[in-house]
Amino acid sequence: MSDGAIPSWPLPLARPPRIVVLACVRQTAGTERRRMRWRQPDGQWGLALMHGHGSIADPDGRWRRELRPGSVCATPPGTVVDLAFEPNCLQWEVRFIPIGRSGVVGLPAVVDPGPESPALERALRQAIAIAPGDPLRASAAVWHLLHEVAALGRRTDAASGTAAILDAALAALAGHPTGQPAVAWLAAQVGRSPISLGRIFREHLGVSPSQYLAMQRCARIRDLLVGTTLPLAEVAAMVGLHDLQHFNKFVRRALGAAPRRIRAQAVG
Repeated sequence: MSDGAIPSWPLPLARPPRIVVLACVRQTAGTERRRMRWRQPDGQWGLALMHGHGSIADPDGRWRRELRPGSVCATPPGTVVDLAFEPNCLQWEVRFIPIGRSGVVGLPAVVDPGPESPALERALRQAIAIAPGDPLRASAAVWHLLHEVAALGRRTDAASGTAAILDAALAALAGHPTGQPAVAWLAAQVGRSPISLGRIFREHLGVSPSQYLAMQRCARIRDLLVGTTLPLAEVAAMVGLHDLQHFNKFVRRALGAAPRRIRAQAVG
């Protein structure tokens, strides 16, 4: 089993998520040990904070990590992982659904918070305690916790040296007029080949540069359609789609409805 690079899942986090489950789960008791293959339910993300020892691994052997008290694990919808739990193992668990597609951050599949672990556990336990009476406040607490975990992942990645390259690529992307440059242009901005940049994106975000650009374009289109009254031709031009017919086809294919319908549904 490889201890290869840990993936970082792209999570839209511009707004607090909708909470599905907030709970403390006892995985093992006494001298019991447990192994399982877990598939995250469709449509739901999962985040767990360990209170015990175990391990998490990719079923295909691409990566594996030991878990200890305080370790944080994240799984996107439909993701399959192999889990092992040592005796007397608890998990503080949240399952949630992101709202919208913008504000994408990288959420590490597993990270060791070190000295920050007690603060994360207190935040998650508090969210569990207040959820029954104040679900909006609990959602905000989980939102803050997810941003903290993403920041931990970025600090851990920095040790590998490729995080700085990713940050430079994202900064170049943010400064592009349409936010939709060619991958070759983006790679040239950070002094890498498109293939090398692709490896960095997949290592940290779990998607290729082309997939990331498509996700960002879809998020920006939705934000412009819902949050402004700009003419469709201007919206199309702002995301690099200057042919209105092409824009309409792209939106229907990517977002599941025509631009006018998306805007009308938001108003209605």
